[in-house]
Amino acid sequence: MQIKHKPGMIIAIVGSLYNMLATYTIFINHWQDAYWAKAAQYRADESVIIKYIYPALHDVAMIGGIILLLSAFLHHREHKWAWNVSMLGILIMVLGTVFPIVGSGSAGIFPMYIFVAIPNLVVFYLFLCYVRKVPGKIVALATIIGVTYTVCLFNGIASGSRAVQHGGVEGIHIFAGQEGYPDEGSPAKFVASQRLNWFASGLWITFTMMLLSKKPKSYLVPISTAAVVLALFGGILLAMDTIVTEKTFSMFALAPLLSVGIFLFTWSKKSDGLIGRWRNSPN
Repeated sequence: MQIKHKPGMIIAIVGSLYNMLATYTIFINHWQDAYWAKAAQYRADESVIIKYIYPALHDVAMIGGIILLLSAFLHHREHKWAWNVSMLGILIMVLGTVFPIVGSGSAGIFPMYIFVAIPNLVVFYLFLCYVRKVPGKIVALATIIGVTYTVCLFNGIASGSRAVQHGGVEGIHIFAGQEGYPDEGSPAKFVASQRLNWFASGLWITFTMMLLSKKPKSYLVPISTAAVVLALFGGILLAMDTIVTEKTFSMFALAPLLSVGIFLFTWSKKSDGLIGRWRNSPN
């Protein structure tokens, strides 16, 4: 494994500190604005998500930053796990900073988290393409998996929002009496699927780490199988709810569709050559 440890150490220090400082500062100055902007749209189901999910994602991004910062010490020691630990931290940082862009944008205010999410993505590609020269096809596959674990996270958050919209355990739809909405909600299906999406997201992150760590296909197949099953259970009913109520394609279908695509590729013969060449490469 050919790793540029000194640049890796520098990028890890700068990237982690910037991520933590930016995440902390943006949250302090942006969280309440995003909440009140969404509340002004009379969307109690979505404002409650900003109230609770933004703080949770803030913590996720900070933990990712700490892991990346710790990896700088491993790069200094030229430890064999340095690059892998860096990638784990970066994946967690990205997970914690992308959703607030969507949440704030839908509230009609400028998504401040763009100033931390984009630099985190830059760090992601620097570690893939510069610190360690990962082949282009593996980078492309890692990118697709990255999109997949991110939209799985989105689906979990959206499931929570739909559960609130459908009245929670009481089952009285918050938009009861309005055209296109039922009086009685059906929240149980969204409550059941919410955490499944998050587990699927975690499994796709695990899949990414196994892939980048050059683990054999025998590791990737069971992980992708578990991830696609959870993504399907977590995303299909959510997507169908949007399709039925809004009569349009649902973006919530992306997580199940992408998961199925990665799963089929992992099981196919085409993945044998790609994974084999990657495992046998000196990088």
